[in-house]
Amino acid sequence: MVQPAESSAPSPPPAAATRTPLEEQEETGAAFLPPPPPADSAELLPESWRAALNAEQQKWIGRVLFTRDSRGRSRLISELDLWWNPPQPRPIYTQPPASPDPFFACRLFLWVPHRMWHLQLTCPQPLCTGSMTKAGLYRTVRRVLDINGWYLMATEYLECRRCKKKVGGWSQGIIRQLSPTHSCQFPAVLTYKLSCDMRVLVQLRSRTPGNSAKRLFNTLREQHSEAWMRRGIRYLGICEQFLAMCSARGQTPPPPLPPMPPLPSPVWLLTVYSYDVLSQLDKYKFRITSTFGSILKMDSTKKVMKKLAGAASDTAAWVTNVGNEHWQVLNSVLTCSEGAGGLSRMAAGIMRRYRLAGVPAPQLMYVDRDCCNRDGASKTAALFQE
Repeated sequence: MVQPAESSAPSPPPAAATRTPLEEQEETGAAFLPPPPPADSAELLPESWRAALNAEQQKWIGRVLFTRDSRGRSRLISELDLWWNPPQPRPIYTQPPASPDPFFACRLFLWVPHRMWHLQLTCPQPLCTGSMTKAGLYRTVRRVLDINGWYLMATEYLECRRCKKKVGGWSQGIIRQLSPTHSCQFPAVLTYKLSCDMRVLVQLRSRTPGNSAKRLFNTLREQHSEAWMRRGIRYLGICEQFLAMCSARGQTPPPPLPPMPPLPSPVWLLTVYSYDVLSQLDKYKFRITSTFGSILKMDSTKKVMKKLAGAASDTAAWVTNVGNEHWQVLNSVLTCSEGAGGLSRMAAGIMRRYRLAGVPAPQLMYVDRDCCNRDGASKTAALFQE
């Protein structure tokens, strides 16, 4: 500013405007605030995700998981986590809820091991050793059965650099490559359409009297119904406050309750349980082959085969079990005939187990046939010569 050449008296300084600390903080931090979210967060979701989610799920998932880059394209955020909880209903409503969806919203499990932990993964295809790289998001969003409700699960696409094969991040070929620290965080067993949380399957692992798939189905139905009723009571209690106002103004009453999602059948629970057993086959094999004993018993039966016959009838007739003094089974095989003729490989495997483990050989074995021979060693003694 150009000062005047002559001044009779200095002019008083202008009064400083008083500002609150909040205004100063907003002024200094205005340049660093993130851009506002888009008007419609559902547009940030992949098209296949929008087809699998309702309007309320599209809004909150698009708002918390996606953003736009400098070119305006939708991108997954960089700060990722496994579990994402939906926004809860407001504690106080001044107008009727537009939809019951916020009261029945379910959480999301996002499984992106390559993006989140930057792990070096190889192609799960046989005879291919190429490394995997991220190739977008998997187009299917799964529904997972939980103890008292459902939750959503999404994952990423991984592509092999060599054979260009794409697989989902939740495939067993990828999960088996993870360390126990990471693989134990995957919570479910997947099937073709639905999935089941491990907390549900754990209840089927305990093979006690009365613990059946039908019993588990009834327990899940009771817990799902109770959780759904609690949410419905909260929604209807809020809507009740505005019923008189809506009728006086001629407005449409709030939407009714949505139906409770149906539970899968007990047969489906058994199917998922069999998938869980197959995924842990190596662990069960290690546990069985680590069983020993000093007194063994070998016996054959047809009762089990009669229950398992079906299309495989007349192919195997006998089930032979070898157990120890603690009623633990060392081995179980299916044979076409009873006796020592078809059990040579089983006997060789049991003897090899004792030999490699350095465990003393059993002192006694009980059988119901082939135990005696006047001309020398019996068939059972010849079978277990060690």
